[in-house]
Amino acid sequence: AGQRVASVATDSDLFQSGIHWSWGNRQKLVGKVFSQKLSKRIIDSQLSQKTWDLSMKLVGLK
Repeated sequence: AGQRVASVATDSDLFQSGIHWSWGNRQKLVGKVFSQKLSKRIIDSQLSQKTWDLSMKLVGLK
């Protein structure tokens, strides 16, 4: 996982924001990287805030 984070942080081909980068198979260290558009649900700011608030409550931080 650390190697992939470093790739996203340093590889100029992966600098586009607003998308999800995928390697196709999490179990293998190699694989062709490809982008996936984010779903409308994930970019919905109200839903995101509700999810954040619920997460904070469930782990006892709120």
